[in-house]
Amino acid sequence: TGILLIFVTNTTLVVPRILLSFAMSISLAAGFGTLNCFLFTRFRTWQNIWGIITRPLLIISGIMFMFQSIPEPIRSYIWFNPLIHVTGEMRSAFYLNYRNDYISPAYVFGVSLVAGVVGLMFLRRYHRDILEQ
Repeated sequence: TGILLIFVTNTTLVVPRILLSFAMSISLAAGFGTLNCFLFTRFRTWQNIWGIITRPLLIISGIMFMFQSIPEPIRSYIWFNPLIHVTGEMRSAFYLNYRNDYISPAYVFGVSLVAGVVGLMFLRRYHRDILEQ
């Protein structure tokens, strides 16, 4: 916002895409946050494992590179990272000529929903054990 207010960028913003990207990231945060709420309290080592797993997310989430520039054998695996869809959606909101044919909001919301529901089920099942710890 600061760059757009200070400099003349001639950027055309697609606000619905920006809002969709924010909604996808919020749903991922809520879903995995709920699941991690259970896993962090139930399994003490999960916090260390989660830190190791999420360390390369900056590299494999399409922030440092574009999805189309990845060679094909790796691209098909990286597609399963929901954050690459969020990053691509936000990028397509600012750059109108960006190819966004790989983005699937349904996949991101589905992964978020599954993680959130599983987290809530475990929290409901083990809430007394967690409170007694």
